[in-house]
Amino acid sequence: MGIHLIFYIRIMHEALSGDPLSDPNDPLKARRKMVLGLTGMPGSGKGEITSVAQDMGVPSYSLGDVVREFHAMAPYMDRPEDIGIFANGERESHGDDVWARRLVERIDRGLSELAIIDGVRSLFEVDVFRSEWGDDFKIISVHSSPGTRFSRLLTRGREDDPLDRSDFDARDLRELGWGIGDVIALSDIMVLNEGTAADLREKARDILTIIGWG
Repeated sequence: MGIHLIFYIRIMHEALSGDPLSDPNDPLKARRKMVLGLTGMPGSGKGEITSVAQDMGVPSYSLGDVVREFHAMAPYMDRPEDIGIFANGERESHGDDVWARRLVERIDRGLSELAIIDGVRSLFEVDVFRSEWGDDFKIISVHSSPGTRFSRLLTRGREDDPLDRSDFDARDLRELGWGIGDVIALSDIMVLNEGTAADLREKARDILTIIGWG
């Protein structure tokens, strides 16, 4: 195990460990849930971490999926670029925390002690999640350089992915305008993702293992 991976695992442990998620001898902790909020610019690799969590049996939720679901019901907004316009319009009409509030309603209140939220973009959303889960809500940001992210998005081919660098830059500015930079700056953990998908998946498994899942 290389020194950088040792340092990485130590930082993960310091940031995410603490009291067990549940304690069968303490009724007040019997249903404690930790929620990990994933943030990062488009193409940074948040989806890979979510995929690993799902493979390990962690319930996962996506703010972006909620946006796309509501957008699909909106009339006369069928262009891919309309998704961002629609999301921002909903914020203006219903509050900056609208997507977080809509997602919280869907998160399983069952026995699972851990859940993942993919796509946290603003401190308004963080406030909603902190109100719901307090200190058991942790932010994990995934960082990749703009060039790396642009290359990934060109090959990913999702309907709202940019077709050229101009579209990419415009989307970045839109995300930054929503406050994603503030969320990244306040993250509990930052994961650097300039390598392969396999490298990132290994880091994701480390995180989930350290907090006692899997």
